[in-house]
Amino acid sequence: MATVVWQFFVAPLIGIVLGGFPTAFIICKAVKKIDPREFGSGSVSTRNVIRAAGFWPWGLLNGAIDFMKGAIACVIVEFALFYDHPYIDYLVV
Repeated sequence: MATVVWQFFVAPLIGIVLGGFPTAFIICKAVKKIDPREFGSGSVSTRNVIRAAGFWPWGLLNGAIDFMKGAIACVIVEFALFYDHPYIDYLVV
């Protein structure tokens, strides 16, 4: 049972590391040389990239990258960490 416990600590860390990567900030700085936090809600989000840099192609690219960050985190957790866990269908939805 002790071998399963570490997986429950590593799985959230994977999500935090991938989710904490500021894709919106990097795209806006690289493309328009502006800070997306100065627009709209003041957060680093896809919506503020759309406001600052436009929907096509930068807002769409940022949204797709953010989606892929979440999908990659789920795939890593499901197939690398919990590949033999008996309750994997209940853990990763």
